[in-house]
Amino acid sequence: IVQAIISSGLSANKPVHFFDCNIHAREWITAATCVWIIDQITTGYGSYPEITSLVDQYDWKFVPIANPDGYAYTWNTV
Repeated sequence: IVQAIISSGLSANKPVHFFDCNIHAREWITAATCVWIIDQITTGYGSYPEITSLVDQYDWKFVPIANPDGYAYTWNTV
């Protein structure tokens, strides 16, 4: 499982926001939502004070596709 971590400096003292997306095979939009959130955080850091503050306060961890077998199955099976 691939995990994306966004942080301004990993710390054992920072709270973590954890997102596991696409847990259920037919919930395709959840993977896209995770990727969109990752994009918003990474491109907004340093440009938008709200995003910069959130990244400085929290560590962000994402598993965009938690069920890769089910995801592939729903695309390849009618």
